[in-house]
Amino acid sequence: MKRFVLSLLFIACTLASYAREVDPLFGDTIDRTADDFVIASLCIADPTNWKDDYLGTNGHAWIRLQCPIFNLDNCFSYEGEHVNDKLIDYLLGRTKMGMFRYSTKEYIEDYQKWNRAVHEYRLNLPPDVEQRLWEIMDNHVTNQLSLTQDISKYGCASTAAAFVVRALVPKHIHYDVRPEPSTLCCPALLVESWQNATVDGQPLLTYEGDLVVADPVTWWDIWYDTTAGIVIIAILAFIGITVWLILKSRK
Repeated sequence: MKRFVLSLLFIACTLASYAREVDPLFGDTIDRTADDFVIASLCIADPTNWKDDYLGTNGHAWIRLQCPIFNLDNCFSYEGEHVNDKLIDYLLGRTKMGMFRYSTKEYIEDYQKWNRAVHEYRLNLPPDVEQRLWEIMDNHVTNQLSLTQDISKYGCASTAAAFVVRALVPKHIHYDVRPEPSTLCCPALLVESWQNATVDGQPLLTYEGDLVVADPVTWWDIWYDTTAGIVIIAILAFIGITVWLILKSRK
C-alpha cells in the first residue's frame, strides 16, 4: 500500500510540474492553467468611409492576445495593400495580403487617429485553447505583404474565426442554429453569430467595452457615399464613351 501511495504521489507531482513551471528570472511558479494566464479577445472596428478605405466599409476584425504575467499585449490582424490606391490590381486579384502582429497600444492609436470606434469582446476559451491560439497566430505571422489575395480563402473575420476553430480542436463551437459560412466573413455578423454560441456550455463572447470611442459611420453615410461614387464613375464612363464615339465617327 505504501508503494502504491508513493507511486500516486509521484504521478501527481509530475503532472503538476507541467501545469506550474518555475520562472528562471523571478524564481517563482507560473500557473499556466489560470484563466488569466492568456486573455483572448475578438476586436471589431466600425466601418469606415469607402473614400478612405474601400475594404473598410464592412469594418475590420482581429484577435487580441494578452499575457499579463509576461507583460505581452499583441494584436494579430489579417490585412492587405490599400485597395483605394490599387483598385485595378484589386479587381484583377493581384493585391498582396499578410498576417501582422502589432503592439496593441500602437495599433489602437491608429484607430484613434482615424476616429474609428473599436469594440472588444472577451473570448471565453479554456486556458490550453488560448495558449494554442497564440501559438497558431504566431506561426502564421508574415509581418509583410507576401500572400496573394484570395477573398474566398482569406479575410479579416473569416481568418480570425478559422484560427479560433482550429485552436479549439477537439472541442468545437456550439450554435443553436449553425450560421452560413458567408456570415463569418463579415465582422458584425461574426459577432452576432458568436454572441449566441457556446463552448463547453459557456458563452463564447462577453462584451468587454470599447478600446476606442468614436461616433460610428452610419450605413446611410456608407450607402450615400457608395451611391455617389457609382454615379460619378458612371458619368465619367459615359463621357469617355461619348468622346470615343465622336472621335471614331470623325475618322
